[in-house]
Amino acid sequence: MTRIMHPHSLENLRKGGRRPGIRNKATVARELAASAAIAALTEKLSADEIAALTPKEVLASAMIILFRQGRLIEAANVAEKLAPFVHPRVAPEQAGSTLPPDLTPDPEPTPDEDVPEHPVLG
Repeated sequence: MTRIMHPHSLENLRKGGRRPGIRNKATVARELAASAAIAALTEKLSADEIAALTPKEVLASAMIILFRQGRLIEAANVAEKLAPFVHPRVAPEQAGSTLPPDLTPDPEPTPDEDVPEHPVLG
C-alpha cells in the first residue's frame, strides 16, 4: 500500500534548507568579531580590573567598539542602555518649579466688608 503525502506536510517541509540550530555565515562572522573584540579588551586588563568593571564601563566600551566598527544602529542601542548611567533624569521635585506669572496661583481673597469676630449663624 502506497502512502500519499500531502505536499505541505511537515516531512516535506524539513527536507530542504538550513538544518535547525545551524547558524548562517553572517551570524558566525559577527560572533567571531565579538569574541575577538572581547579577547582584545580582556588581554589588556588584569583579573582584578575585569572584576572591578561597572556596568557603565562595560556598556561604554561596547558602544565605542561598535561605533568604531561602523555599526551605528547597534552602538545607538547600547548608548540608549548607557544613558541612565551617564545622564540621570531630574526628579520633578528637584527641578526648579518657577512658573510664569500668568500660571501662578491666585492670591488669597480679601473680604469686601469686615467680618465680625463671632458671626451669627442662623
